[in-house]
Amino acid sequence: MSTVWLHWLAGVALVILIATGGWQYLKGLLDAETPVYMGTVYRLHYLAASLLIFATLAFVTDWWLRGERALAIGKGQSIRALRGLAHELPKPLGTTLAYILGLDLRRPAPPIEQFTYYERTVSFPTWELAIGLIILTGVIKAMRYIYPIPGDLLYWVSAVHVGSGVLLGMKLLDHLRYVLAPSRWPLMVSMATGWIPESYVQRFHPGWYSRLNEAGAPASAPAATPASPKPAVGSAGGGGS
Repeated sequence: MSTVWLHWLAGVALVILIATGGWQYLKGLLDAETPVYMGTVYRLHYLAASLLIFATLAFVTDWWLRGERALAIGKGQSIRALRGLAHELPKPLGTTLAYILGLDLRRPAPPIEQFTYYERTVSFPTWELAIGLIILTGVIKAMRYIYPIPGDLLYWVSAVHVGSGVLLGMKLLDHLRYVLAPSRWPLMVSMATGWIPESYVQRFHPGWYSRLNEAGAPASAPAATPASPKPAVGSAGGGGS
């Protein structure tokens, strides 16, 4: 259940960060007074940032101790993953990707494992990039209060910080679009219980289902750790994001 709680904690922190960061940015852009005391906005922003850093470190530590690599592309599996991605994408995009990379789409799509190929090759790496950048740049921005940082460097750090926030906002919207799709409603339940129905795994994750059966898994499979923080976003298949 630690995965479930950390996922919710990261999600709440992310929403607060986007709201308070956007409020600060718009105030400076519009050069207008706000009805909300900015000191409160800054405090909420730093509190949410601390929660996001805690959740991120907890996720990384937990995955490292358990040797969790379900969201990673295994050694020598890059071509297979890209071919699976091409099959999962809408046909025009998948065909274009296959043409550029020289992939053979006449071969059947590889069975989907615990996470879809979109999640492993596109969605999760994007979460990693955006969260990593926003934490790094946010720490540097906060350091200016205790250590002098050149103005030019701070300017570019702030620009990357804002860009990372925009990217996280886009990923959050994509995440909501993904999990709220009717075919993926069972994932909403799994976000609270930590379990995914066997029928859902069998339908959307045949590769994972076969592997669980071979290992003598119980009737219900444990819910997968989300992409990002959080799961299940923007994939053409089922599962996490």
